[in-house]
Amino acid sequence: MIPNEVIEQIRDHDLVAILQEEGLTLKREGANYKCCCPFHNEKTPSFVVSPSRNIAHCFGCNKSWDAVGFIREKNGMTFYEAVEYLAGKLHIQYEKREPTPEEREAQYHRDMLMNVNAAAQEFFQDAFNRAPAAQEYCKARGWSKDTIQLFGIGYAPKGGGLYRYLVGKGWKKDLLLEAGLVGINESGEVYDAFRERIVFPIWSKTGYVAGFTGRYIGENPDVAKRMKYVNTKETEIFEKRRMLFGWFQAARQVTTNETVVLCEGNPDVMRLHQIGVSYAVAPMCVFAAKKGPVFQ
Repeated sequence: MIPNEVIEQIRDHDLVAILQEEGLTLKREGANYKCCCPFHNEKTPSFVVSPSRNIAHCFGCNKSWDAVGFIREKNGMTFYEAVEYLAGKLHIQYEKREPTPEEREAQYHRDMLMNVNAAAQEFFQDAFNRAPAAQEYCKARGWSKDTIQLFGIGYAPKGGGLYRYLVGKGWKKDLLLEAGLVGINESGEVYDAFRERIVFPIWSKTGYVAGFTGRYIGENPDVAKRMKYVNTKETEIFEKRRMLFGWFQAARQVTTNETVVLCEGNPDVMRLHQIGVSYAVAPMCVFAAKKGPVFQ
C-alpha cells in the first residue's frame, strides 16, 4: 500500500522531466512545451505540457493527464501500479506493505469505478463535439476553446446514449448503477443519469475522474428550476464534501502562490482560470464551517 504523501511527491515532481524520461521529445513554446501526441498519429504537435500546472493536455485526444495518469495510459497500468512505477523511477523511498486479499479486491473495484468514469468522460466529450447547442451555451458563457478543453467539458445528449455506449464497450449494468452513471425507473428501464446537460468532470487531486456535475441546458422550465445542476450520486470514489472542482487544474499554482480563491460554482472557476487566476476552485457542496476542513 502506498502512503498519500508519496502520491503527492510524485504529482509535485517536474512533469516535463518525467515525460522526457519516458521518451517524449518536448520543445519549448512560450511558457509551455509541445510534441506530437504519443497516443495517436499526428504530424502537427498537439500535445502540450504546462509546467505551471504540471498537467499535459492533448488537443487531438482532448484529454488531460498528470504524471500518474500519463503512465497509466502509456503502460496500461492500474493507478497504484503507476504510482509504484513512478516512485521507483524518482527514487522516492517509502515502507512497502503487501495489501491483504481484501485490500487488493477493494482497490480493483475502485480502479473499475475510475475506468468506467474515464470511458463516460470520452462519451461526453465526443457528444459535445457534435452538439451545436452545447457549444453555443459555452460560447455564451464566455469560455474559450482552451478553457473548455482544460476542464474536459462534455455534453449529455437529450436522448441519452451513454448506457448503450458503455454496455457496447463491455461494461456491466451493475457497475454503471453503482458509479451513478445510470438509474432504473419504476418500470425497470435503465436511463442515463445525465441528459441534455453540459457535463463538468470532477477530477480527484490525484488525477482520475471521480464523478460529474451536469448543468441543464434544455427548455423544460420545471427541470431548469428544480434540477438545474445535478451531481453524480455518492460513490466509493466520489464524496461531494471532500471534492473541489478545479483542484486538479489548480493544485500546482495553489502550492506555488500559497493562495487559493474559493468560488461559488464551476463556471466561476473556469472564468477565473481563463483570465489567469489559475488557483481558483469551487466546493461541490455547501458545508457548515463548524465542521472544520473536510476536503482531501
